[in-house]
Amino acid sequence: MITNDVVQEELDKIIDPHLRKQIDTASLRRFIDLAHKCLKQQLMQRPTMDRIMKELEEVLELHANPMDYLEVPLSEMKRVTNDFNETYSLGSGGFGKVYRAKLDVLNVQSLSSMEAKCKEELPKISATVAIKRIINGADELSKQGFLTEIQLLSRCKHPNVVSLLGFSKEKDELIVVYEYASKGSLGDYLKGNGKILNLTWAQRLQIFLDTAKGINYLHTDMEGKPRIIHRDIKSDNILLDKNLNAKVGDFGLSRIHPVKQQTSTIYADSVVGTETYVDPEYWNTFKYKKETDIYSFGVVLFEVLSGRLA
Repeated sequence: MITNDVVQEELDKIIDPHLRKQIDTASLRRFIDLAHKCLKQQLMQRPTMDRIMKELEEVLELHANPMDYLEVPLSEMKRVTNDFNETYSLGSGGFGKVYRAKLDVLNVQSLSSMEAKCKEELPKISATVAIKRIINGADELSKQGFLTEIQLLSRCKHPNVVSLLGFSKEKDELIVVYEYASKGSLGDYLKGNGKILNLTWAQRLQIFLDTAKGINYLHTDMEGKPRIIHRDIKSDNILLDKNLNAKVGDFGLSRIHPVKQQTSTIYADSVVGTETYVDPEYWNTFKYKKETDIYSFGVVLFEVLSGRLA
């Protein structure tokens, strides 16, 4: 594989000056490596055109990775929350705290047309956002969950899946920025405060349908997005916007279904998720698949039907 030094050397020698601000080192490294393979002296060592197309697709995906565009300076996160002041707090859990703030973020709709634009050229909008700050000294599971969440959500774009708007990973801080769900979670409506009584049967059915659409999108393998198994479907992870549109959130425990794996079943080292919602088959065998999420969704259906948490 071509090294960074070689990339920089060849960049200085041959690259079109107009591309200098647009190109990233990772995709350039892969591209130059591919170009060298095509110039092998031995014919048998040269890649086939099928292989070339495959690698170029991967280079393009690498260059267009929205994660490169979504990183927000930690100083900006601190500024909009007044250094994570309690007055901005929406609540806390085992992972840390969530804050509500106004932040200038990239217009996620523009990320599908990032053609050769540098980050500074992309349009920004001012929006009310939810900022999840992982607790200091987070364990490895929390750190892995943070990385999983931003990697998966950066590839998802669906009205019933919560949008990733930014993240930060400076100075041991792990922070994720999402679209703000002003009506909270479905779980909030079920926690004994009577709010669930305000939801009509039609509204509850629409929330079910929205959630099912979001889960179906995750389970569907499509261009630019692999099949995703959520593994923590529950009422607390179904968020509601101002119009009560439901969005699936919290992807820290989610997993990509391996592309090359033919079987639908995946073996896990341990069982994760919230016990009340965990599929008994997954619990007993350490094996999970799409149907694991469907069992958890079934628990939510009965929760909302009965008006109380399982």
